[in-house]
Amino acid sequence: MFFVLLIVLAAAMFAGLNDKKGGGSDCDITGSISATGNFNKDTYQQAWAKYFTSGVLKDEADYTIKAANKAGVSPALFASIMGHESGWGKSSAVRNQNNPSGQMSGSTIISYPTIEAGIDATAATLHNLVVERQLSTVEKLGSVYCPVGAANDPTGMNASWVPSVKKTMLEFGADASATLTTTCNSGAGSVGNGSAIITEAKKYLGVPYVWGGKSPATGMDCSGFVGYVLMQVTHKSYPQYTVSLESKGTMLFNGGKPVMSELQPGDMIFYGDHGASHHIAFYAGDGQVIEEPEPNDVCHIRPYKDYEPDFAVRP
Repeated sequence: MFFVLLIVLAAAMFAGLNDKKGGGSDCDITGSISATGNFNKDTYQQAWAKYFTSGVLKDEADYTIKAANKAGVSPALFASIMGHESGWGKSSAVRNQNNPSGQMSGSTIISYPTIEAGIDATAATLHNLVVERQLSTVEKLGSVYCPVGAANDPTGMNASWVPSVKKTMLEFGADASATLTTTCNSGAGSVGNGSAIITEAKKYLGVPYVWGGKSPATGMDCSGFVGYVLMQVTHKSYPQYTVSLESKGTMLFNGGKPVMSELQPGDMIFYGDHGASHHIAFYAGDGQVIEEPEPNDVCHIRPYKDYEPDFAVRP
């Protein structure tokens, strides 16, 4: 039996695929990372090769470590949950819908465009539960993620989830304390991982600009695009109007042009006076901007210097 986490992918939920302190940098892992409880990468890799011997997740060990670090959760926890929920990479949901952790919207299994997108969504959910809601032990997490006696657990089989996850966490390199969080040094910002924002934003390259549009299915304008991307990455509610987005983060520059070297991928860049901005985009890194530009155009990447912003906000 694979346990399911019921989540509603709506504007009111989801707390980011990142440490809230993050600015986009990954943890540098050599043999272990600081985590209250230690994590050993060599042990993790050996366990991955043992359990994910075939199937969709076979080659995703390193990507999962990066996603876990960005979420601020233990890679050992991450691997253990994905293994249990996906039948070690062989379930129908992970094979057909790139869903490695049983995530659902209502009674429908959520589909993701790639397995990496499914891993990112898992990371975001675990960040919400472990970091945001502070369900910092397997027992606390299990009471929400896989509650005994839930509607999908008429026979009480979920009772085995906690001991099973803890056992495999140890095999994936966690120590006996089974601490769920990790600590990473990263820059300022409240959403955190800017690279996750840009990865999400790039999914919508080619989506037509539509004035007032707020969904890739029907087209988006500049603020609709930015708000939609942030909601996908954080599952928090964001306004989809340019001026309203000015307050959704840390002001970086006001009363002067941003210095490109100080911007980070995922920063929101604004055009026009603060309080009356008329265009918004994301700084994509490497001197580039990703945006929904104007009518009769599509979401694209362009050089930053083609049209420099007036101020920036780190979400």
